[in-house]
Amino acid sequence: MGRHEDRVASIATRVAAVAQFCGVENVRLAERRRAGFTLAGEHQGAPVSLSIEGAGSRRVRATLSTPLAGVPVELSLRPELAGESVDKALGMTVDVEVGDRVFDARFVVEAAPVSTARQLLVRGVREALLAIPTDHAFPLVNVGRDGASITLAREPDPMMLQHALDALALIRQRAVELHEGVAGVGEGAVFREVSDTSQRVDPSQREAARSKLRRARARAVVVLTSAAAAGIGFLATVILGHGV
Repeated sequence: MGRHEDRVASIATRVAAVAQFCGVENVRLAERRRAGFTLAGEHQGAPVSLSIEGAGSRRVRATLSTPLAGVPVELSLRPELAGESVDKALGMTVDVEVGDRVFDARFVVEAAPVSTARQLLVRGVREALLAIPTDHAFPLVNVGRDGASITLAREPDPMMLQHALDALALIRQRAVELHEGVAGVGEGAVFREVSDTSQRVDPSQREAARSKLRRARARAVVVLTSAAAAGIGFLATVILGHGV
């Protein structure tokens, strides 16, 4: 191996030791790439993987993930950027609040259906995510049919990885209870059955939330394209309510 490959191998060994320290069992190297690697293991009885991209560089990305079988919801979370309240006012950013003042101020949450945010982002998840240092667009959380992941902006230290593992374990625990079905109480409710502990997700409300997100993204393209063509005066008129 060359010097770079040796460095990547050394980082993989270090990250594996951190993962073991945080309670990940049977840690093994699943894949090695020129600029990164993927470790695999089990945490609280569930498979997890930790992929590092840009190992040894200034643009490291670490993604902790776990599979979820057919979860009928979608959720993404990222830190709120400075000045993004303007984007919300213009309808370019859709942010689902969960009722936690500190958490809602720190993160932007997109969810389909909307009720998914409160269902998955329970107190323990919120506390774990708030404990992870933010770095522009990170941590980034994604939940979908294929799995759940948390991406960090640097090689994780034991504290960061422990918080990410805790958050992912709780999300997995909540997500496996979700099942698709027409909600019977409240519009688009993700609700608890009286007879058992299952959670049903109304597919019509999920599609309504998806449509809202698509409209917001389309509006962002229109606003930014028009602003580039017409200058900042266009944005001023939109903000003041005299434009599109």
